Amino acid sequence: MRADKKGTGVTVPGLYAYRERALLTQQGLAEKARISRKTISDAEQGARISRNNARKLAEALSIEAALLLQPAGEAERVPAHS
Repeated sequence: MRADKKGTGVTVPGLYAYRERALLTQQGLAEKARISRKTISDAEQGARISRNNARKLAEALSIEAALLLQPAGEAERVPAHS
């Protein structure tokens, strides 16, 4: 995971692609991951989020957390999970 200078956050450039693939709104993913919709919105805009929230998002999307850390173009080429 790419950490910031303090080592407290990561970016998740693949989030939007996986959320769209899962046919979830930001609010729907927020409820499923038990984090705020604002956190998801901010993350999709490139803001850093906690490693814990990245894990929650990956779990809610049924994917490995490392996939969220890939640039969107790379994430879009990964087949959807059934």
